Amino acid sequence: MPDPIDANAGGQVDGAMFDTQSPGGGRQSAAALDAEEFATAFRRWVSSLLPVLDKDEVVSLDGKTSRRPGKPDATPLHLVSAFATGAGLVLGQRATAEKTAIPELLATLALTGCIVTIDAMGTQPTIAQAIRDRGADTAVRLIIE
Repeated sequence: MPDPIDANAGGQVDGAMFDTQSPGGGRQSAAALDAEEFATAFRRWVSSLLPVLDKDEVVSLDGKTSRRPGKPDATPLHLVSAFATGAGLVLGQRATAEKTAIPELLATLALTGCIVTIDAMGTQPTIAQAIRDRGADTAVRLIIE
């Protein structure tokens, strides 16, 4: 099946043309997208690639902070990702504080029978409960120094 996106062509969003090859062109295109619509389309696309996670699939939850947000006085970007390790596929991401983003991200995932790995943030009762509510088991990694 051919790739539906031609990386060498410009794009059009709401009638506005974007040149994806010029510096900043991709940034303009991304800025024109509605984040929720994109997230819905992304989840639909991922579901077509991986409709059901295998029983005992390991899904790793992890948060990262970008130390270079791009502008001198900008707030660092915090991302939480869910990664299906066996499939090698990011199932979803949320950009916000880790403590609130994890339950939001979990609510979008079908995790029945999966094993969810998470760092110490997973010891929060609301996060551990959200994982159990999705039908998954947890493996929490704690490092005590």
